[in-house]
Amino acid sequence: IYVSETGTYKLTITDTRTGCKDSSEITINVEDNLKVTINGSDICEGQIAILEALPIDPTYSYEWSTGETTPVIEVSQAGTYTVTTSKDGCIGTAEFTVNESPNPEFELMGEDILCSNSNTLKPDKDFAEYLWSTDETTKEIEVTEAGTYSLTVTDENGCSSTEEFTV
Repeated sequence: IYVSETGTYKLTITDTRTGCKDSSEITINVEDNLKVTINGSDICEGQIAILEALPIDPTYSYEWSTGETTPVIEVSQAGTYTVTTSKDGCIGTAEFTVNESPNPEFELMGEDILCSNSNTLKPDKDFAEYLWSTDETTKEIEVTEAGTYSLTVTDENGCSSTEEFTV
C-alpha cells in the first residue's frame, strides 16, 4: 500500500480455509519535505558571494546546481543557484539569485599644478561614501602640497573603486 498520511495502520490476514486470523499494526510518521533556504548576498564586479544552504546538518546530503556537494559554496558570477537537500528519502529544494553590480566609475577633478598654495580635488560624480588617502571622508579635499592623492568611493550597492590624482 501507499501511505501519504501519518497514522497507525493495521493489516489483518484471514486464512480462507480455516478462518484463522492474524493482524499486525504499524505506526507510520509521514514527514514533510525538507524545508531548506539559502542565505547569500549580491556581489560587486570581481567579488565572490558565499551561499549557505540552511539548515546545515551533517545528516543531510547537498547538491548544488554547480555540482558542489557541501552546504556552503562560493560563487563569482551573477545567476540563479539551486540546492537540493535530501535525508532519509525526503527532499527539499531552494533557489537564490545572485545579482552583480558594476564597480563605480569616476574621474578625479582638480588642477595638476599647485596654484595659490591650494587645490581642490573632487570626483566628477556623487557617491555614498568617500575615503581619501589623507583619511578625510568628505567629497572634496583641499591640498596644499604636491603629491599623489587617492580616493576610494563606495556606491549605494556597496561597490568600491579607487582613483589617483597627482598634483
